[in-house]
This record gives sequence, C-alpha cells and structure tokens, in this order.
Amino acid sequence: MSLTQNLYIMKTLALALIWIVTFSVTNAQSTDLIGTWNIIEYTNTSDGNEVKMSEAELNEEGSVWGLSFDDEKNVTQTSNMRTGSIETQEGAWIKTDDELTLELEMDERTIKLVYKYELKDDILVLKRSNPTGTWKVASTFKKQ
Repeated sequence: MSLTQNLYIMKTLALALIWIVTFSVTNAQSTDLIGTWNIIEYTNTSDGNEVKMSEAELNEEGSVWGLSFDDEKNVTQTSNMRTGSIETQEGAWIKTDDELTLELEMDERTIKLVYKYELKDDILVLKRSNPTGTWKVASTFKKQ
C-alpha cells in the first residue's frame, strides 16, 4: 500500500471518528432534556425593574411551572404563572445549539416561544426577551 493510500485511509477514519463523536454529543444533549422539569427560580425584568423569585418564594406563593419533554419531541407545559389558575398546554419542542423552541397550543392557537437555553447536569435555564430588550425573563428549572 502506498503512502498516499495510507494517508487517504487515515483521513477517512479521522473524519468518521469526528462525525461519530459529534453525533453522539448532539444526541446526548437532546436526551438530557427528556424528562420533567420544575421551576426553581424566576427573574422578570421590565423597563429596568427586576423581580427575582427564589424556589422558596415560588413555593410560598404556590407558583407552578413544569415542563415535560419526551423523546418524540412532544412537550407539555403546566403552569399557573400566567393566569393564576393551573393551565396545561401541549405541543412540540425543537432544539438547536443555543435555542429551544416550544410550539404550544394556547388559547386555541399555536404560540411559538423561542428561548436561549443553558443545560448543565440537572439544571435548565431558559431566557427570552422582546426585540428591544425592555422586557426579559429568565427561568431556571430542575429535573425531577
């Protein structure tokens, strides 16, 4: 076998290995999201005024916000933080490198919520804001 053939084989194997590692990491990150998550911290900033609630404060107020993700890209959201009453919405989730999109059936229409997200161990942080940045929300969830 010539040196050129050996180099070609080595390059092909290296590219295959890179592809396998990339696919494995991406797939692992998606499976890390699967499960049920409950809110443990909530920050809302509106016109420069920040309101931050800890897990204890959320529990004291009886605030509920849970997200359940399955491996078929279905999501269920249960919360009383919008209206004060428990509401459940179902829909789909799509994840990219830094965005998590929830497409939820809400009030007889599909609402698309796009979040920047951070996922580490059993903590999920979702952030979103309006285009001008005058309104921002950061919600931290812990996996059950």
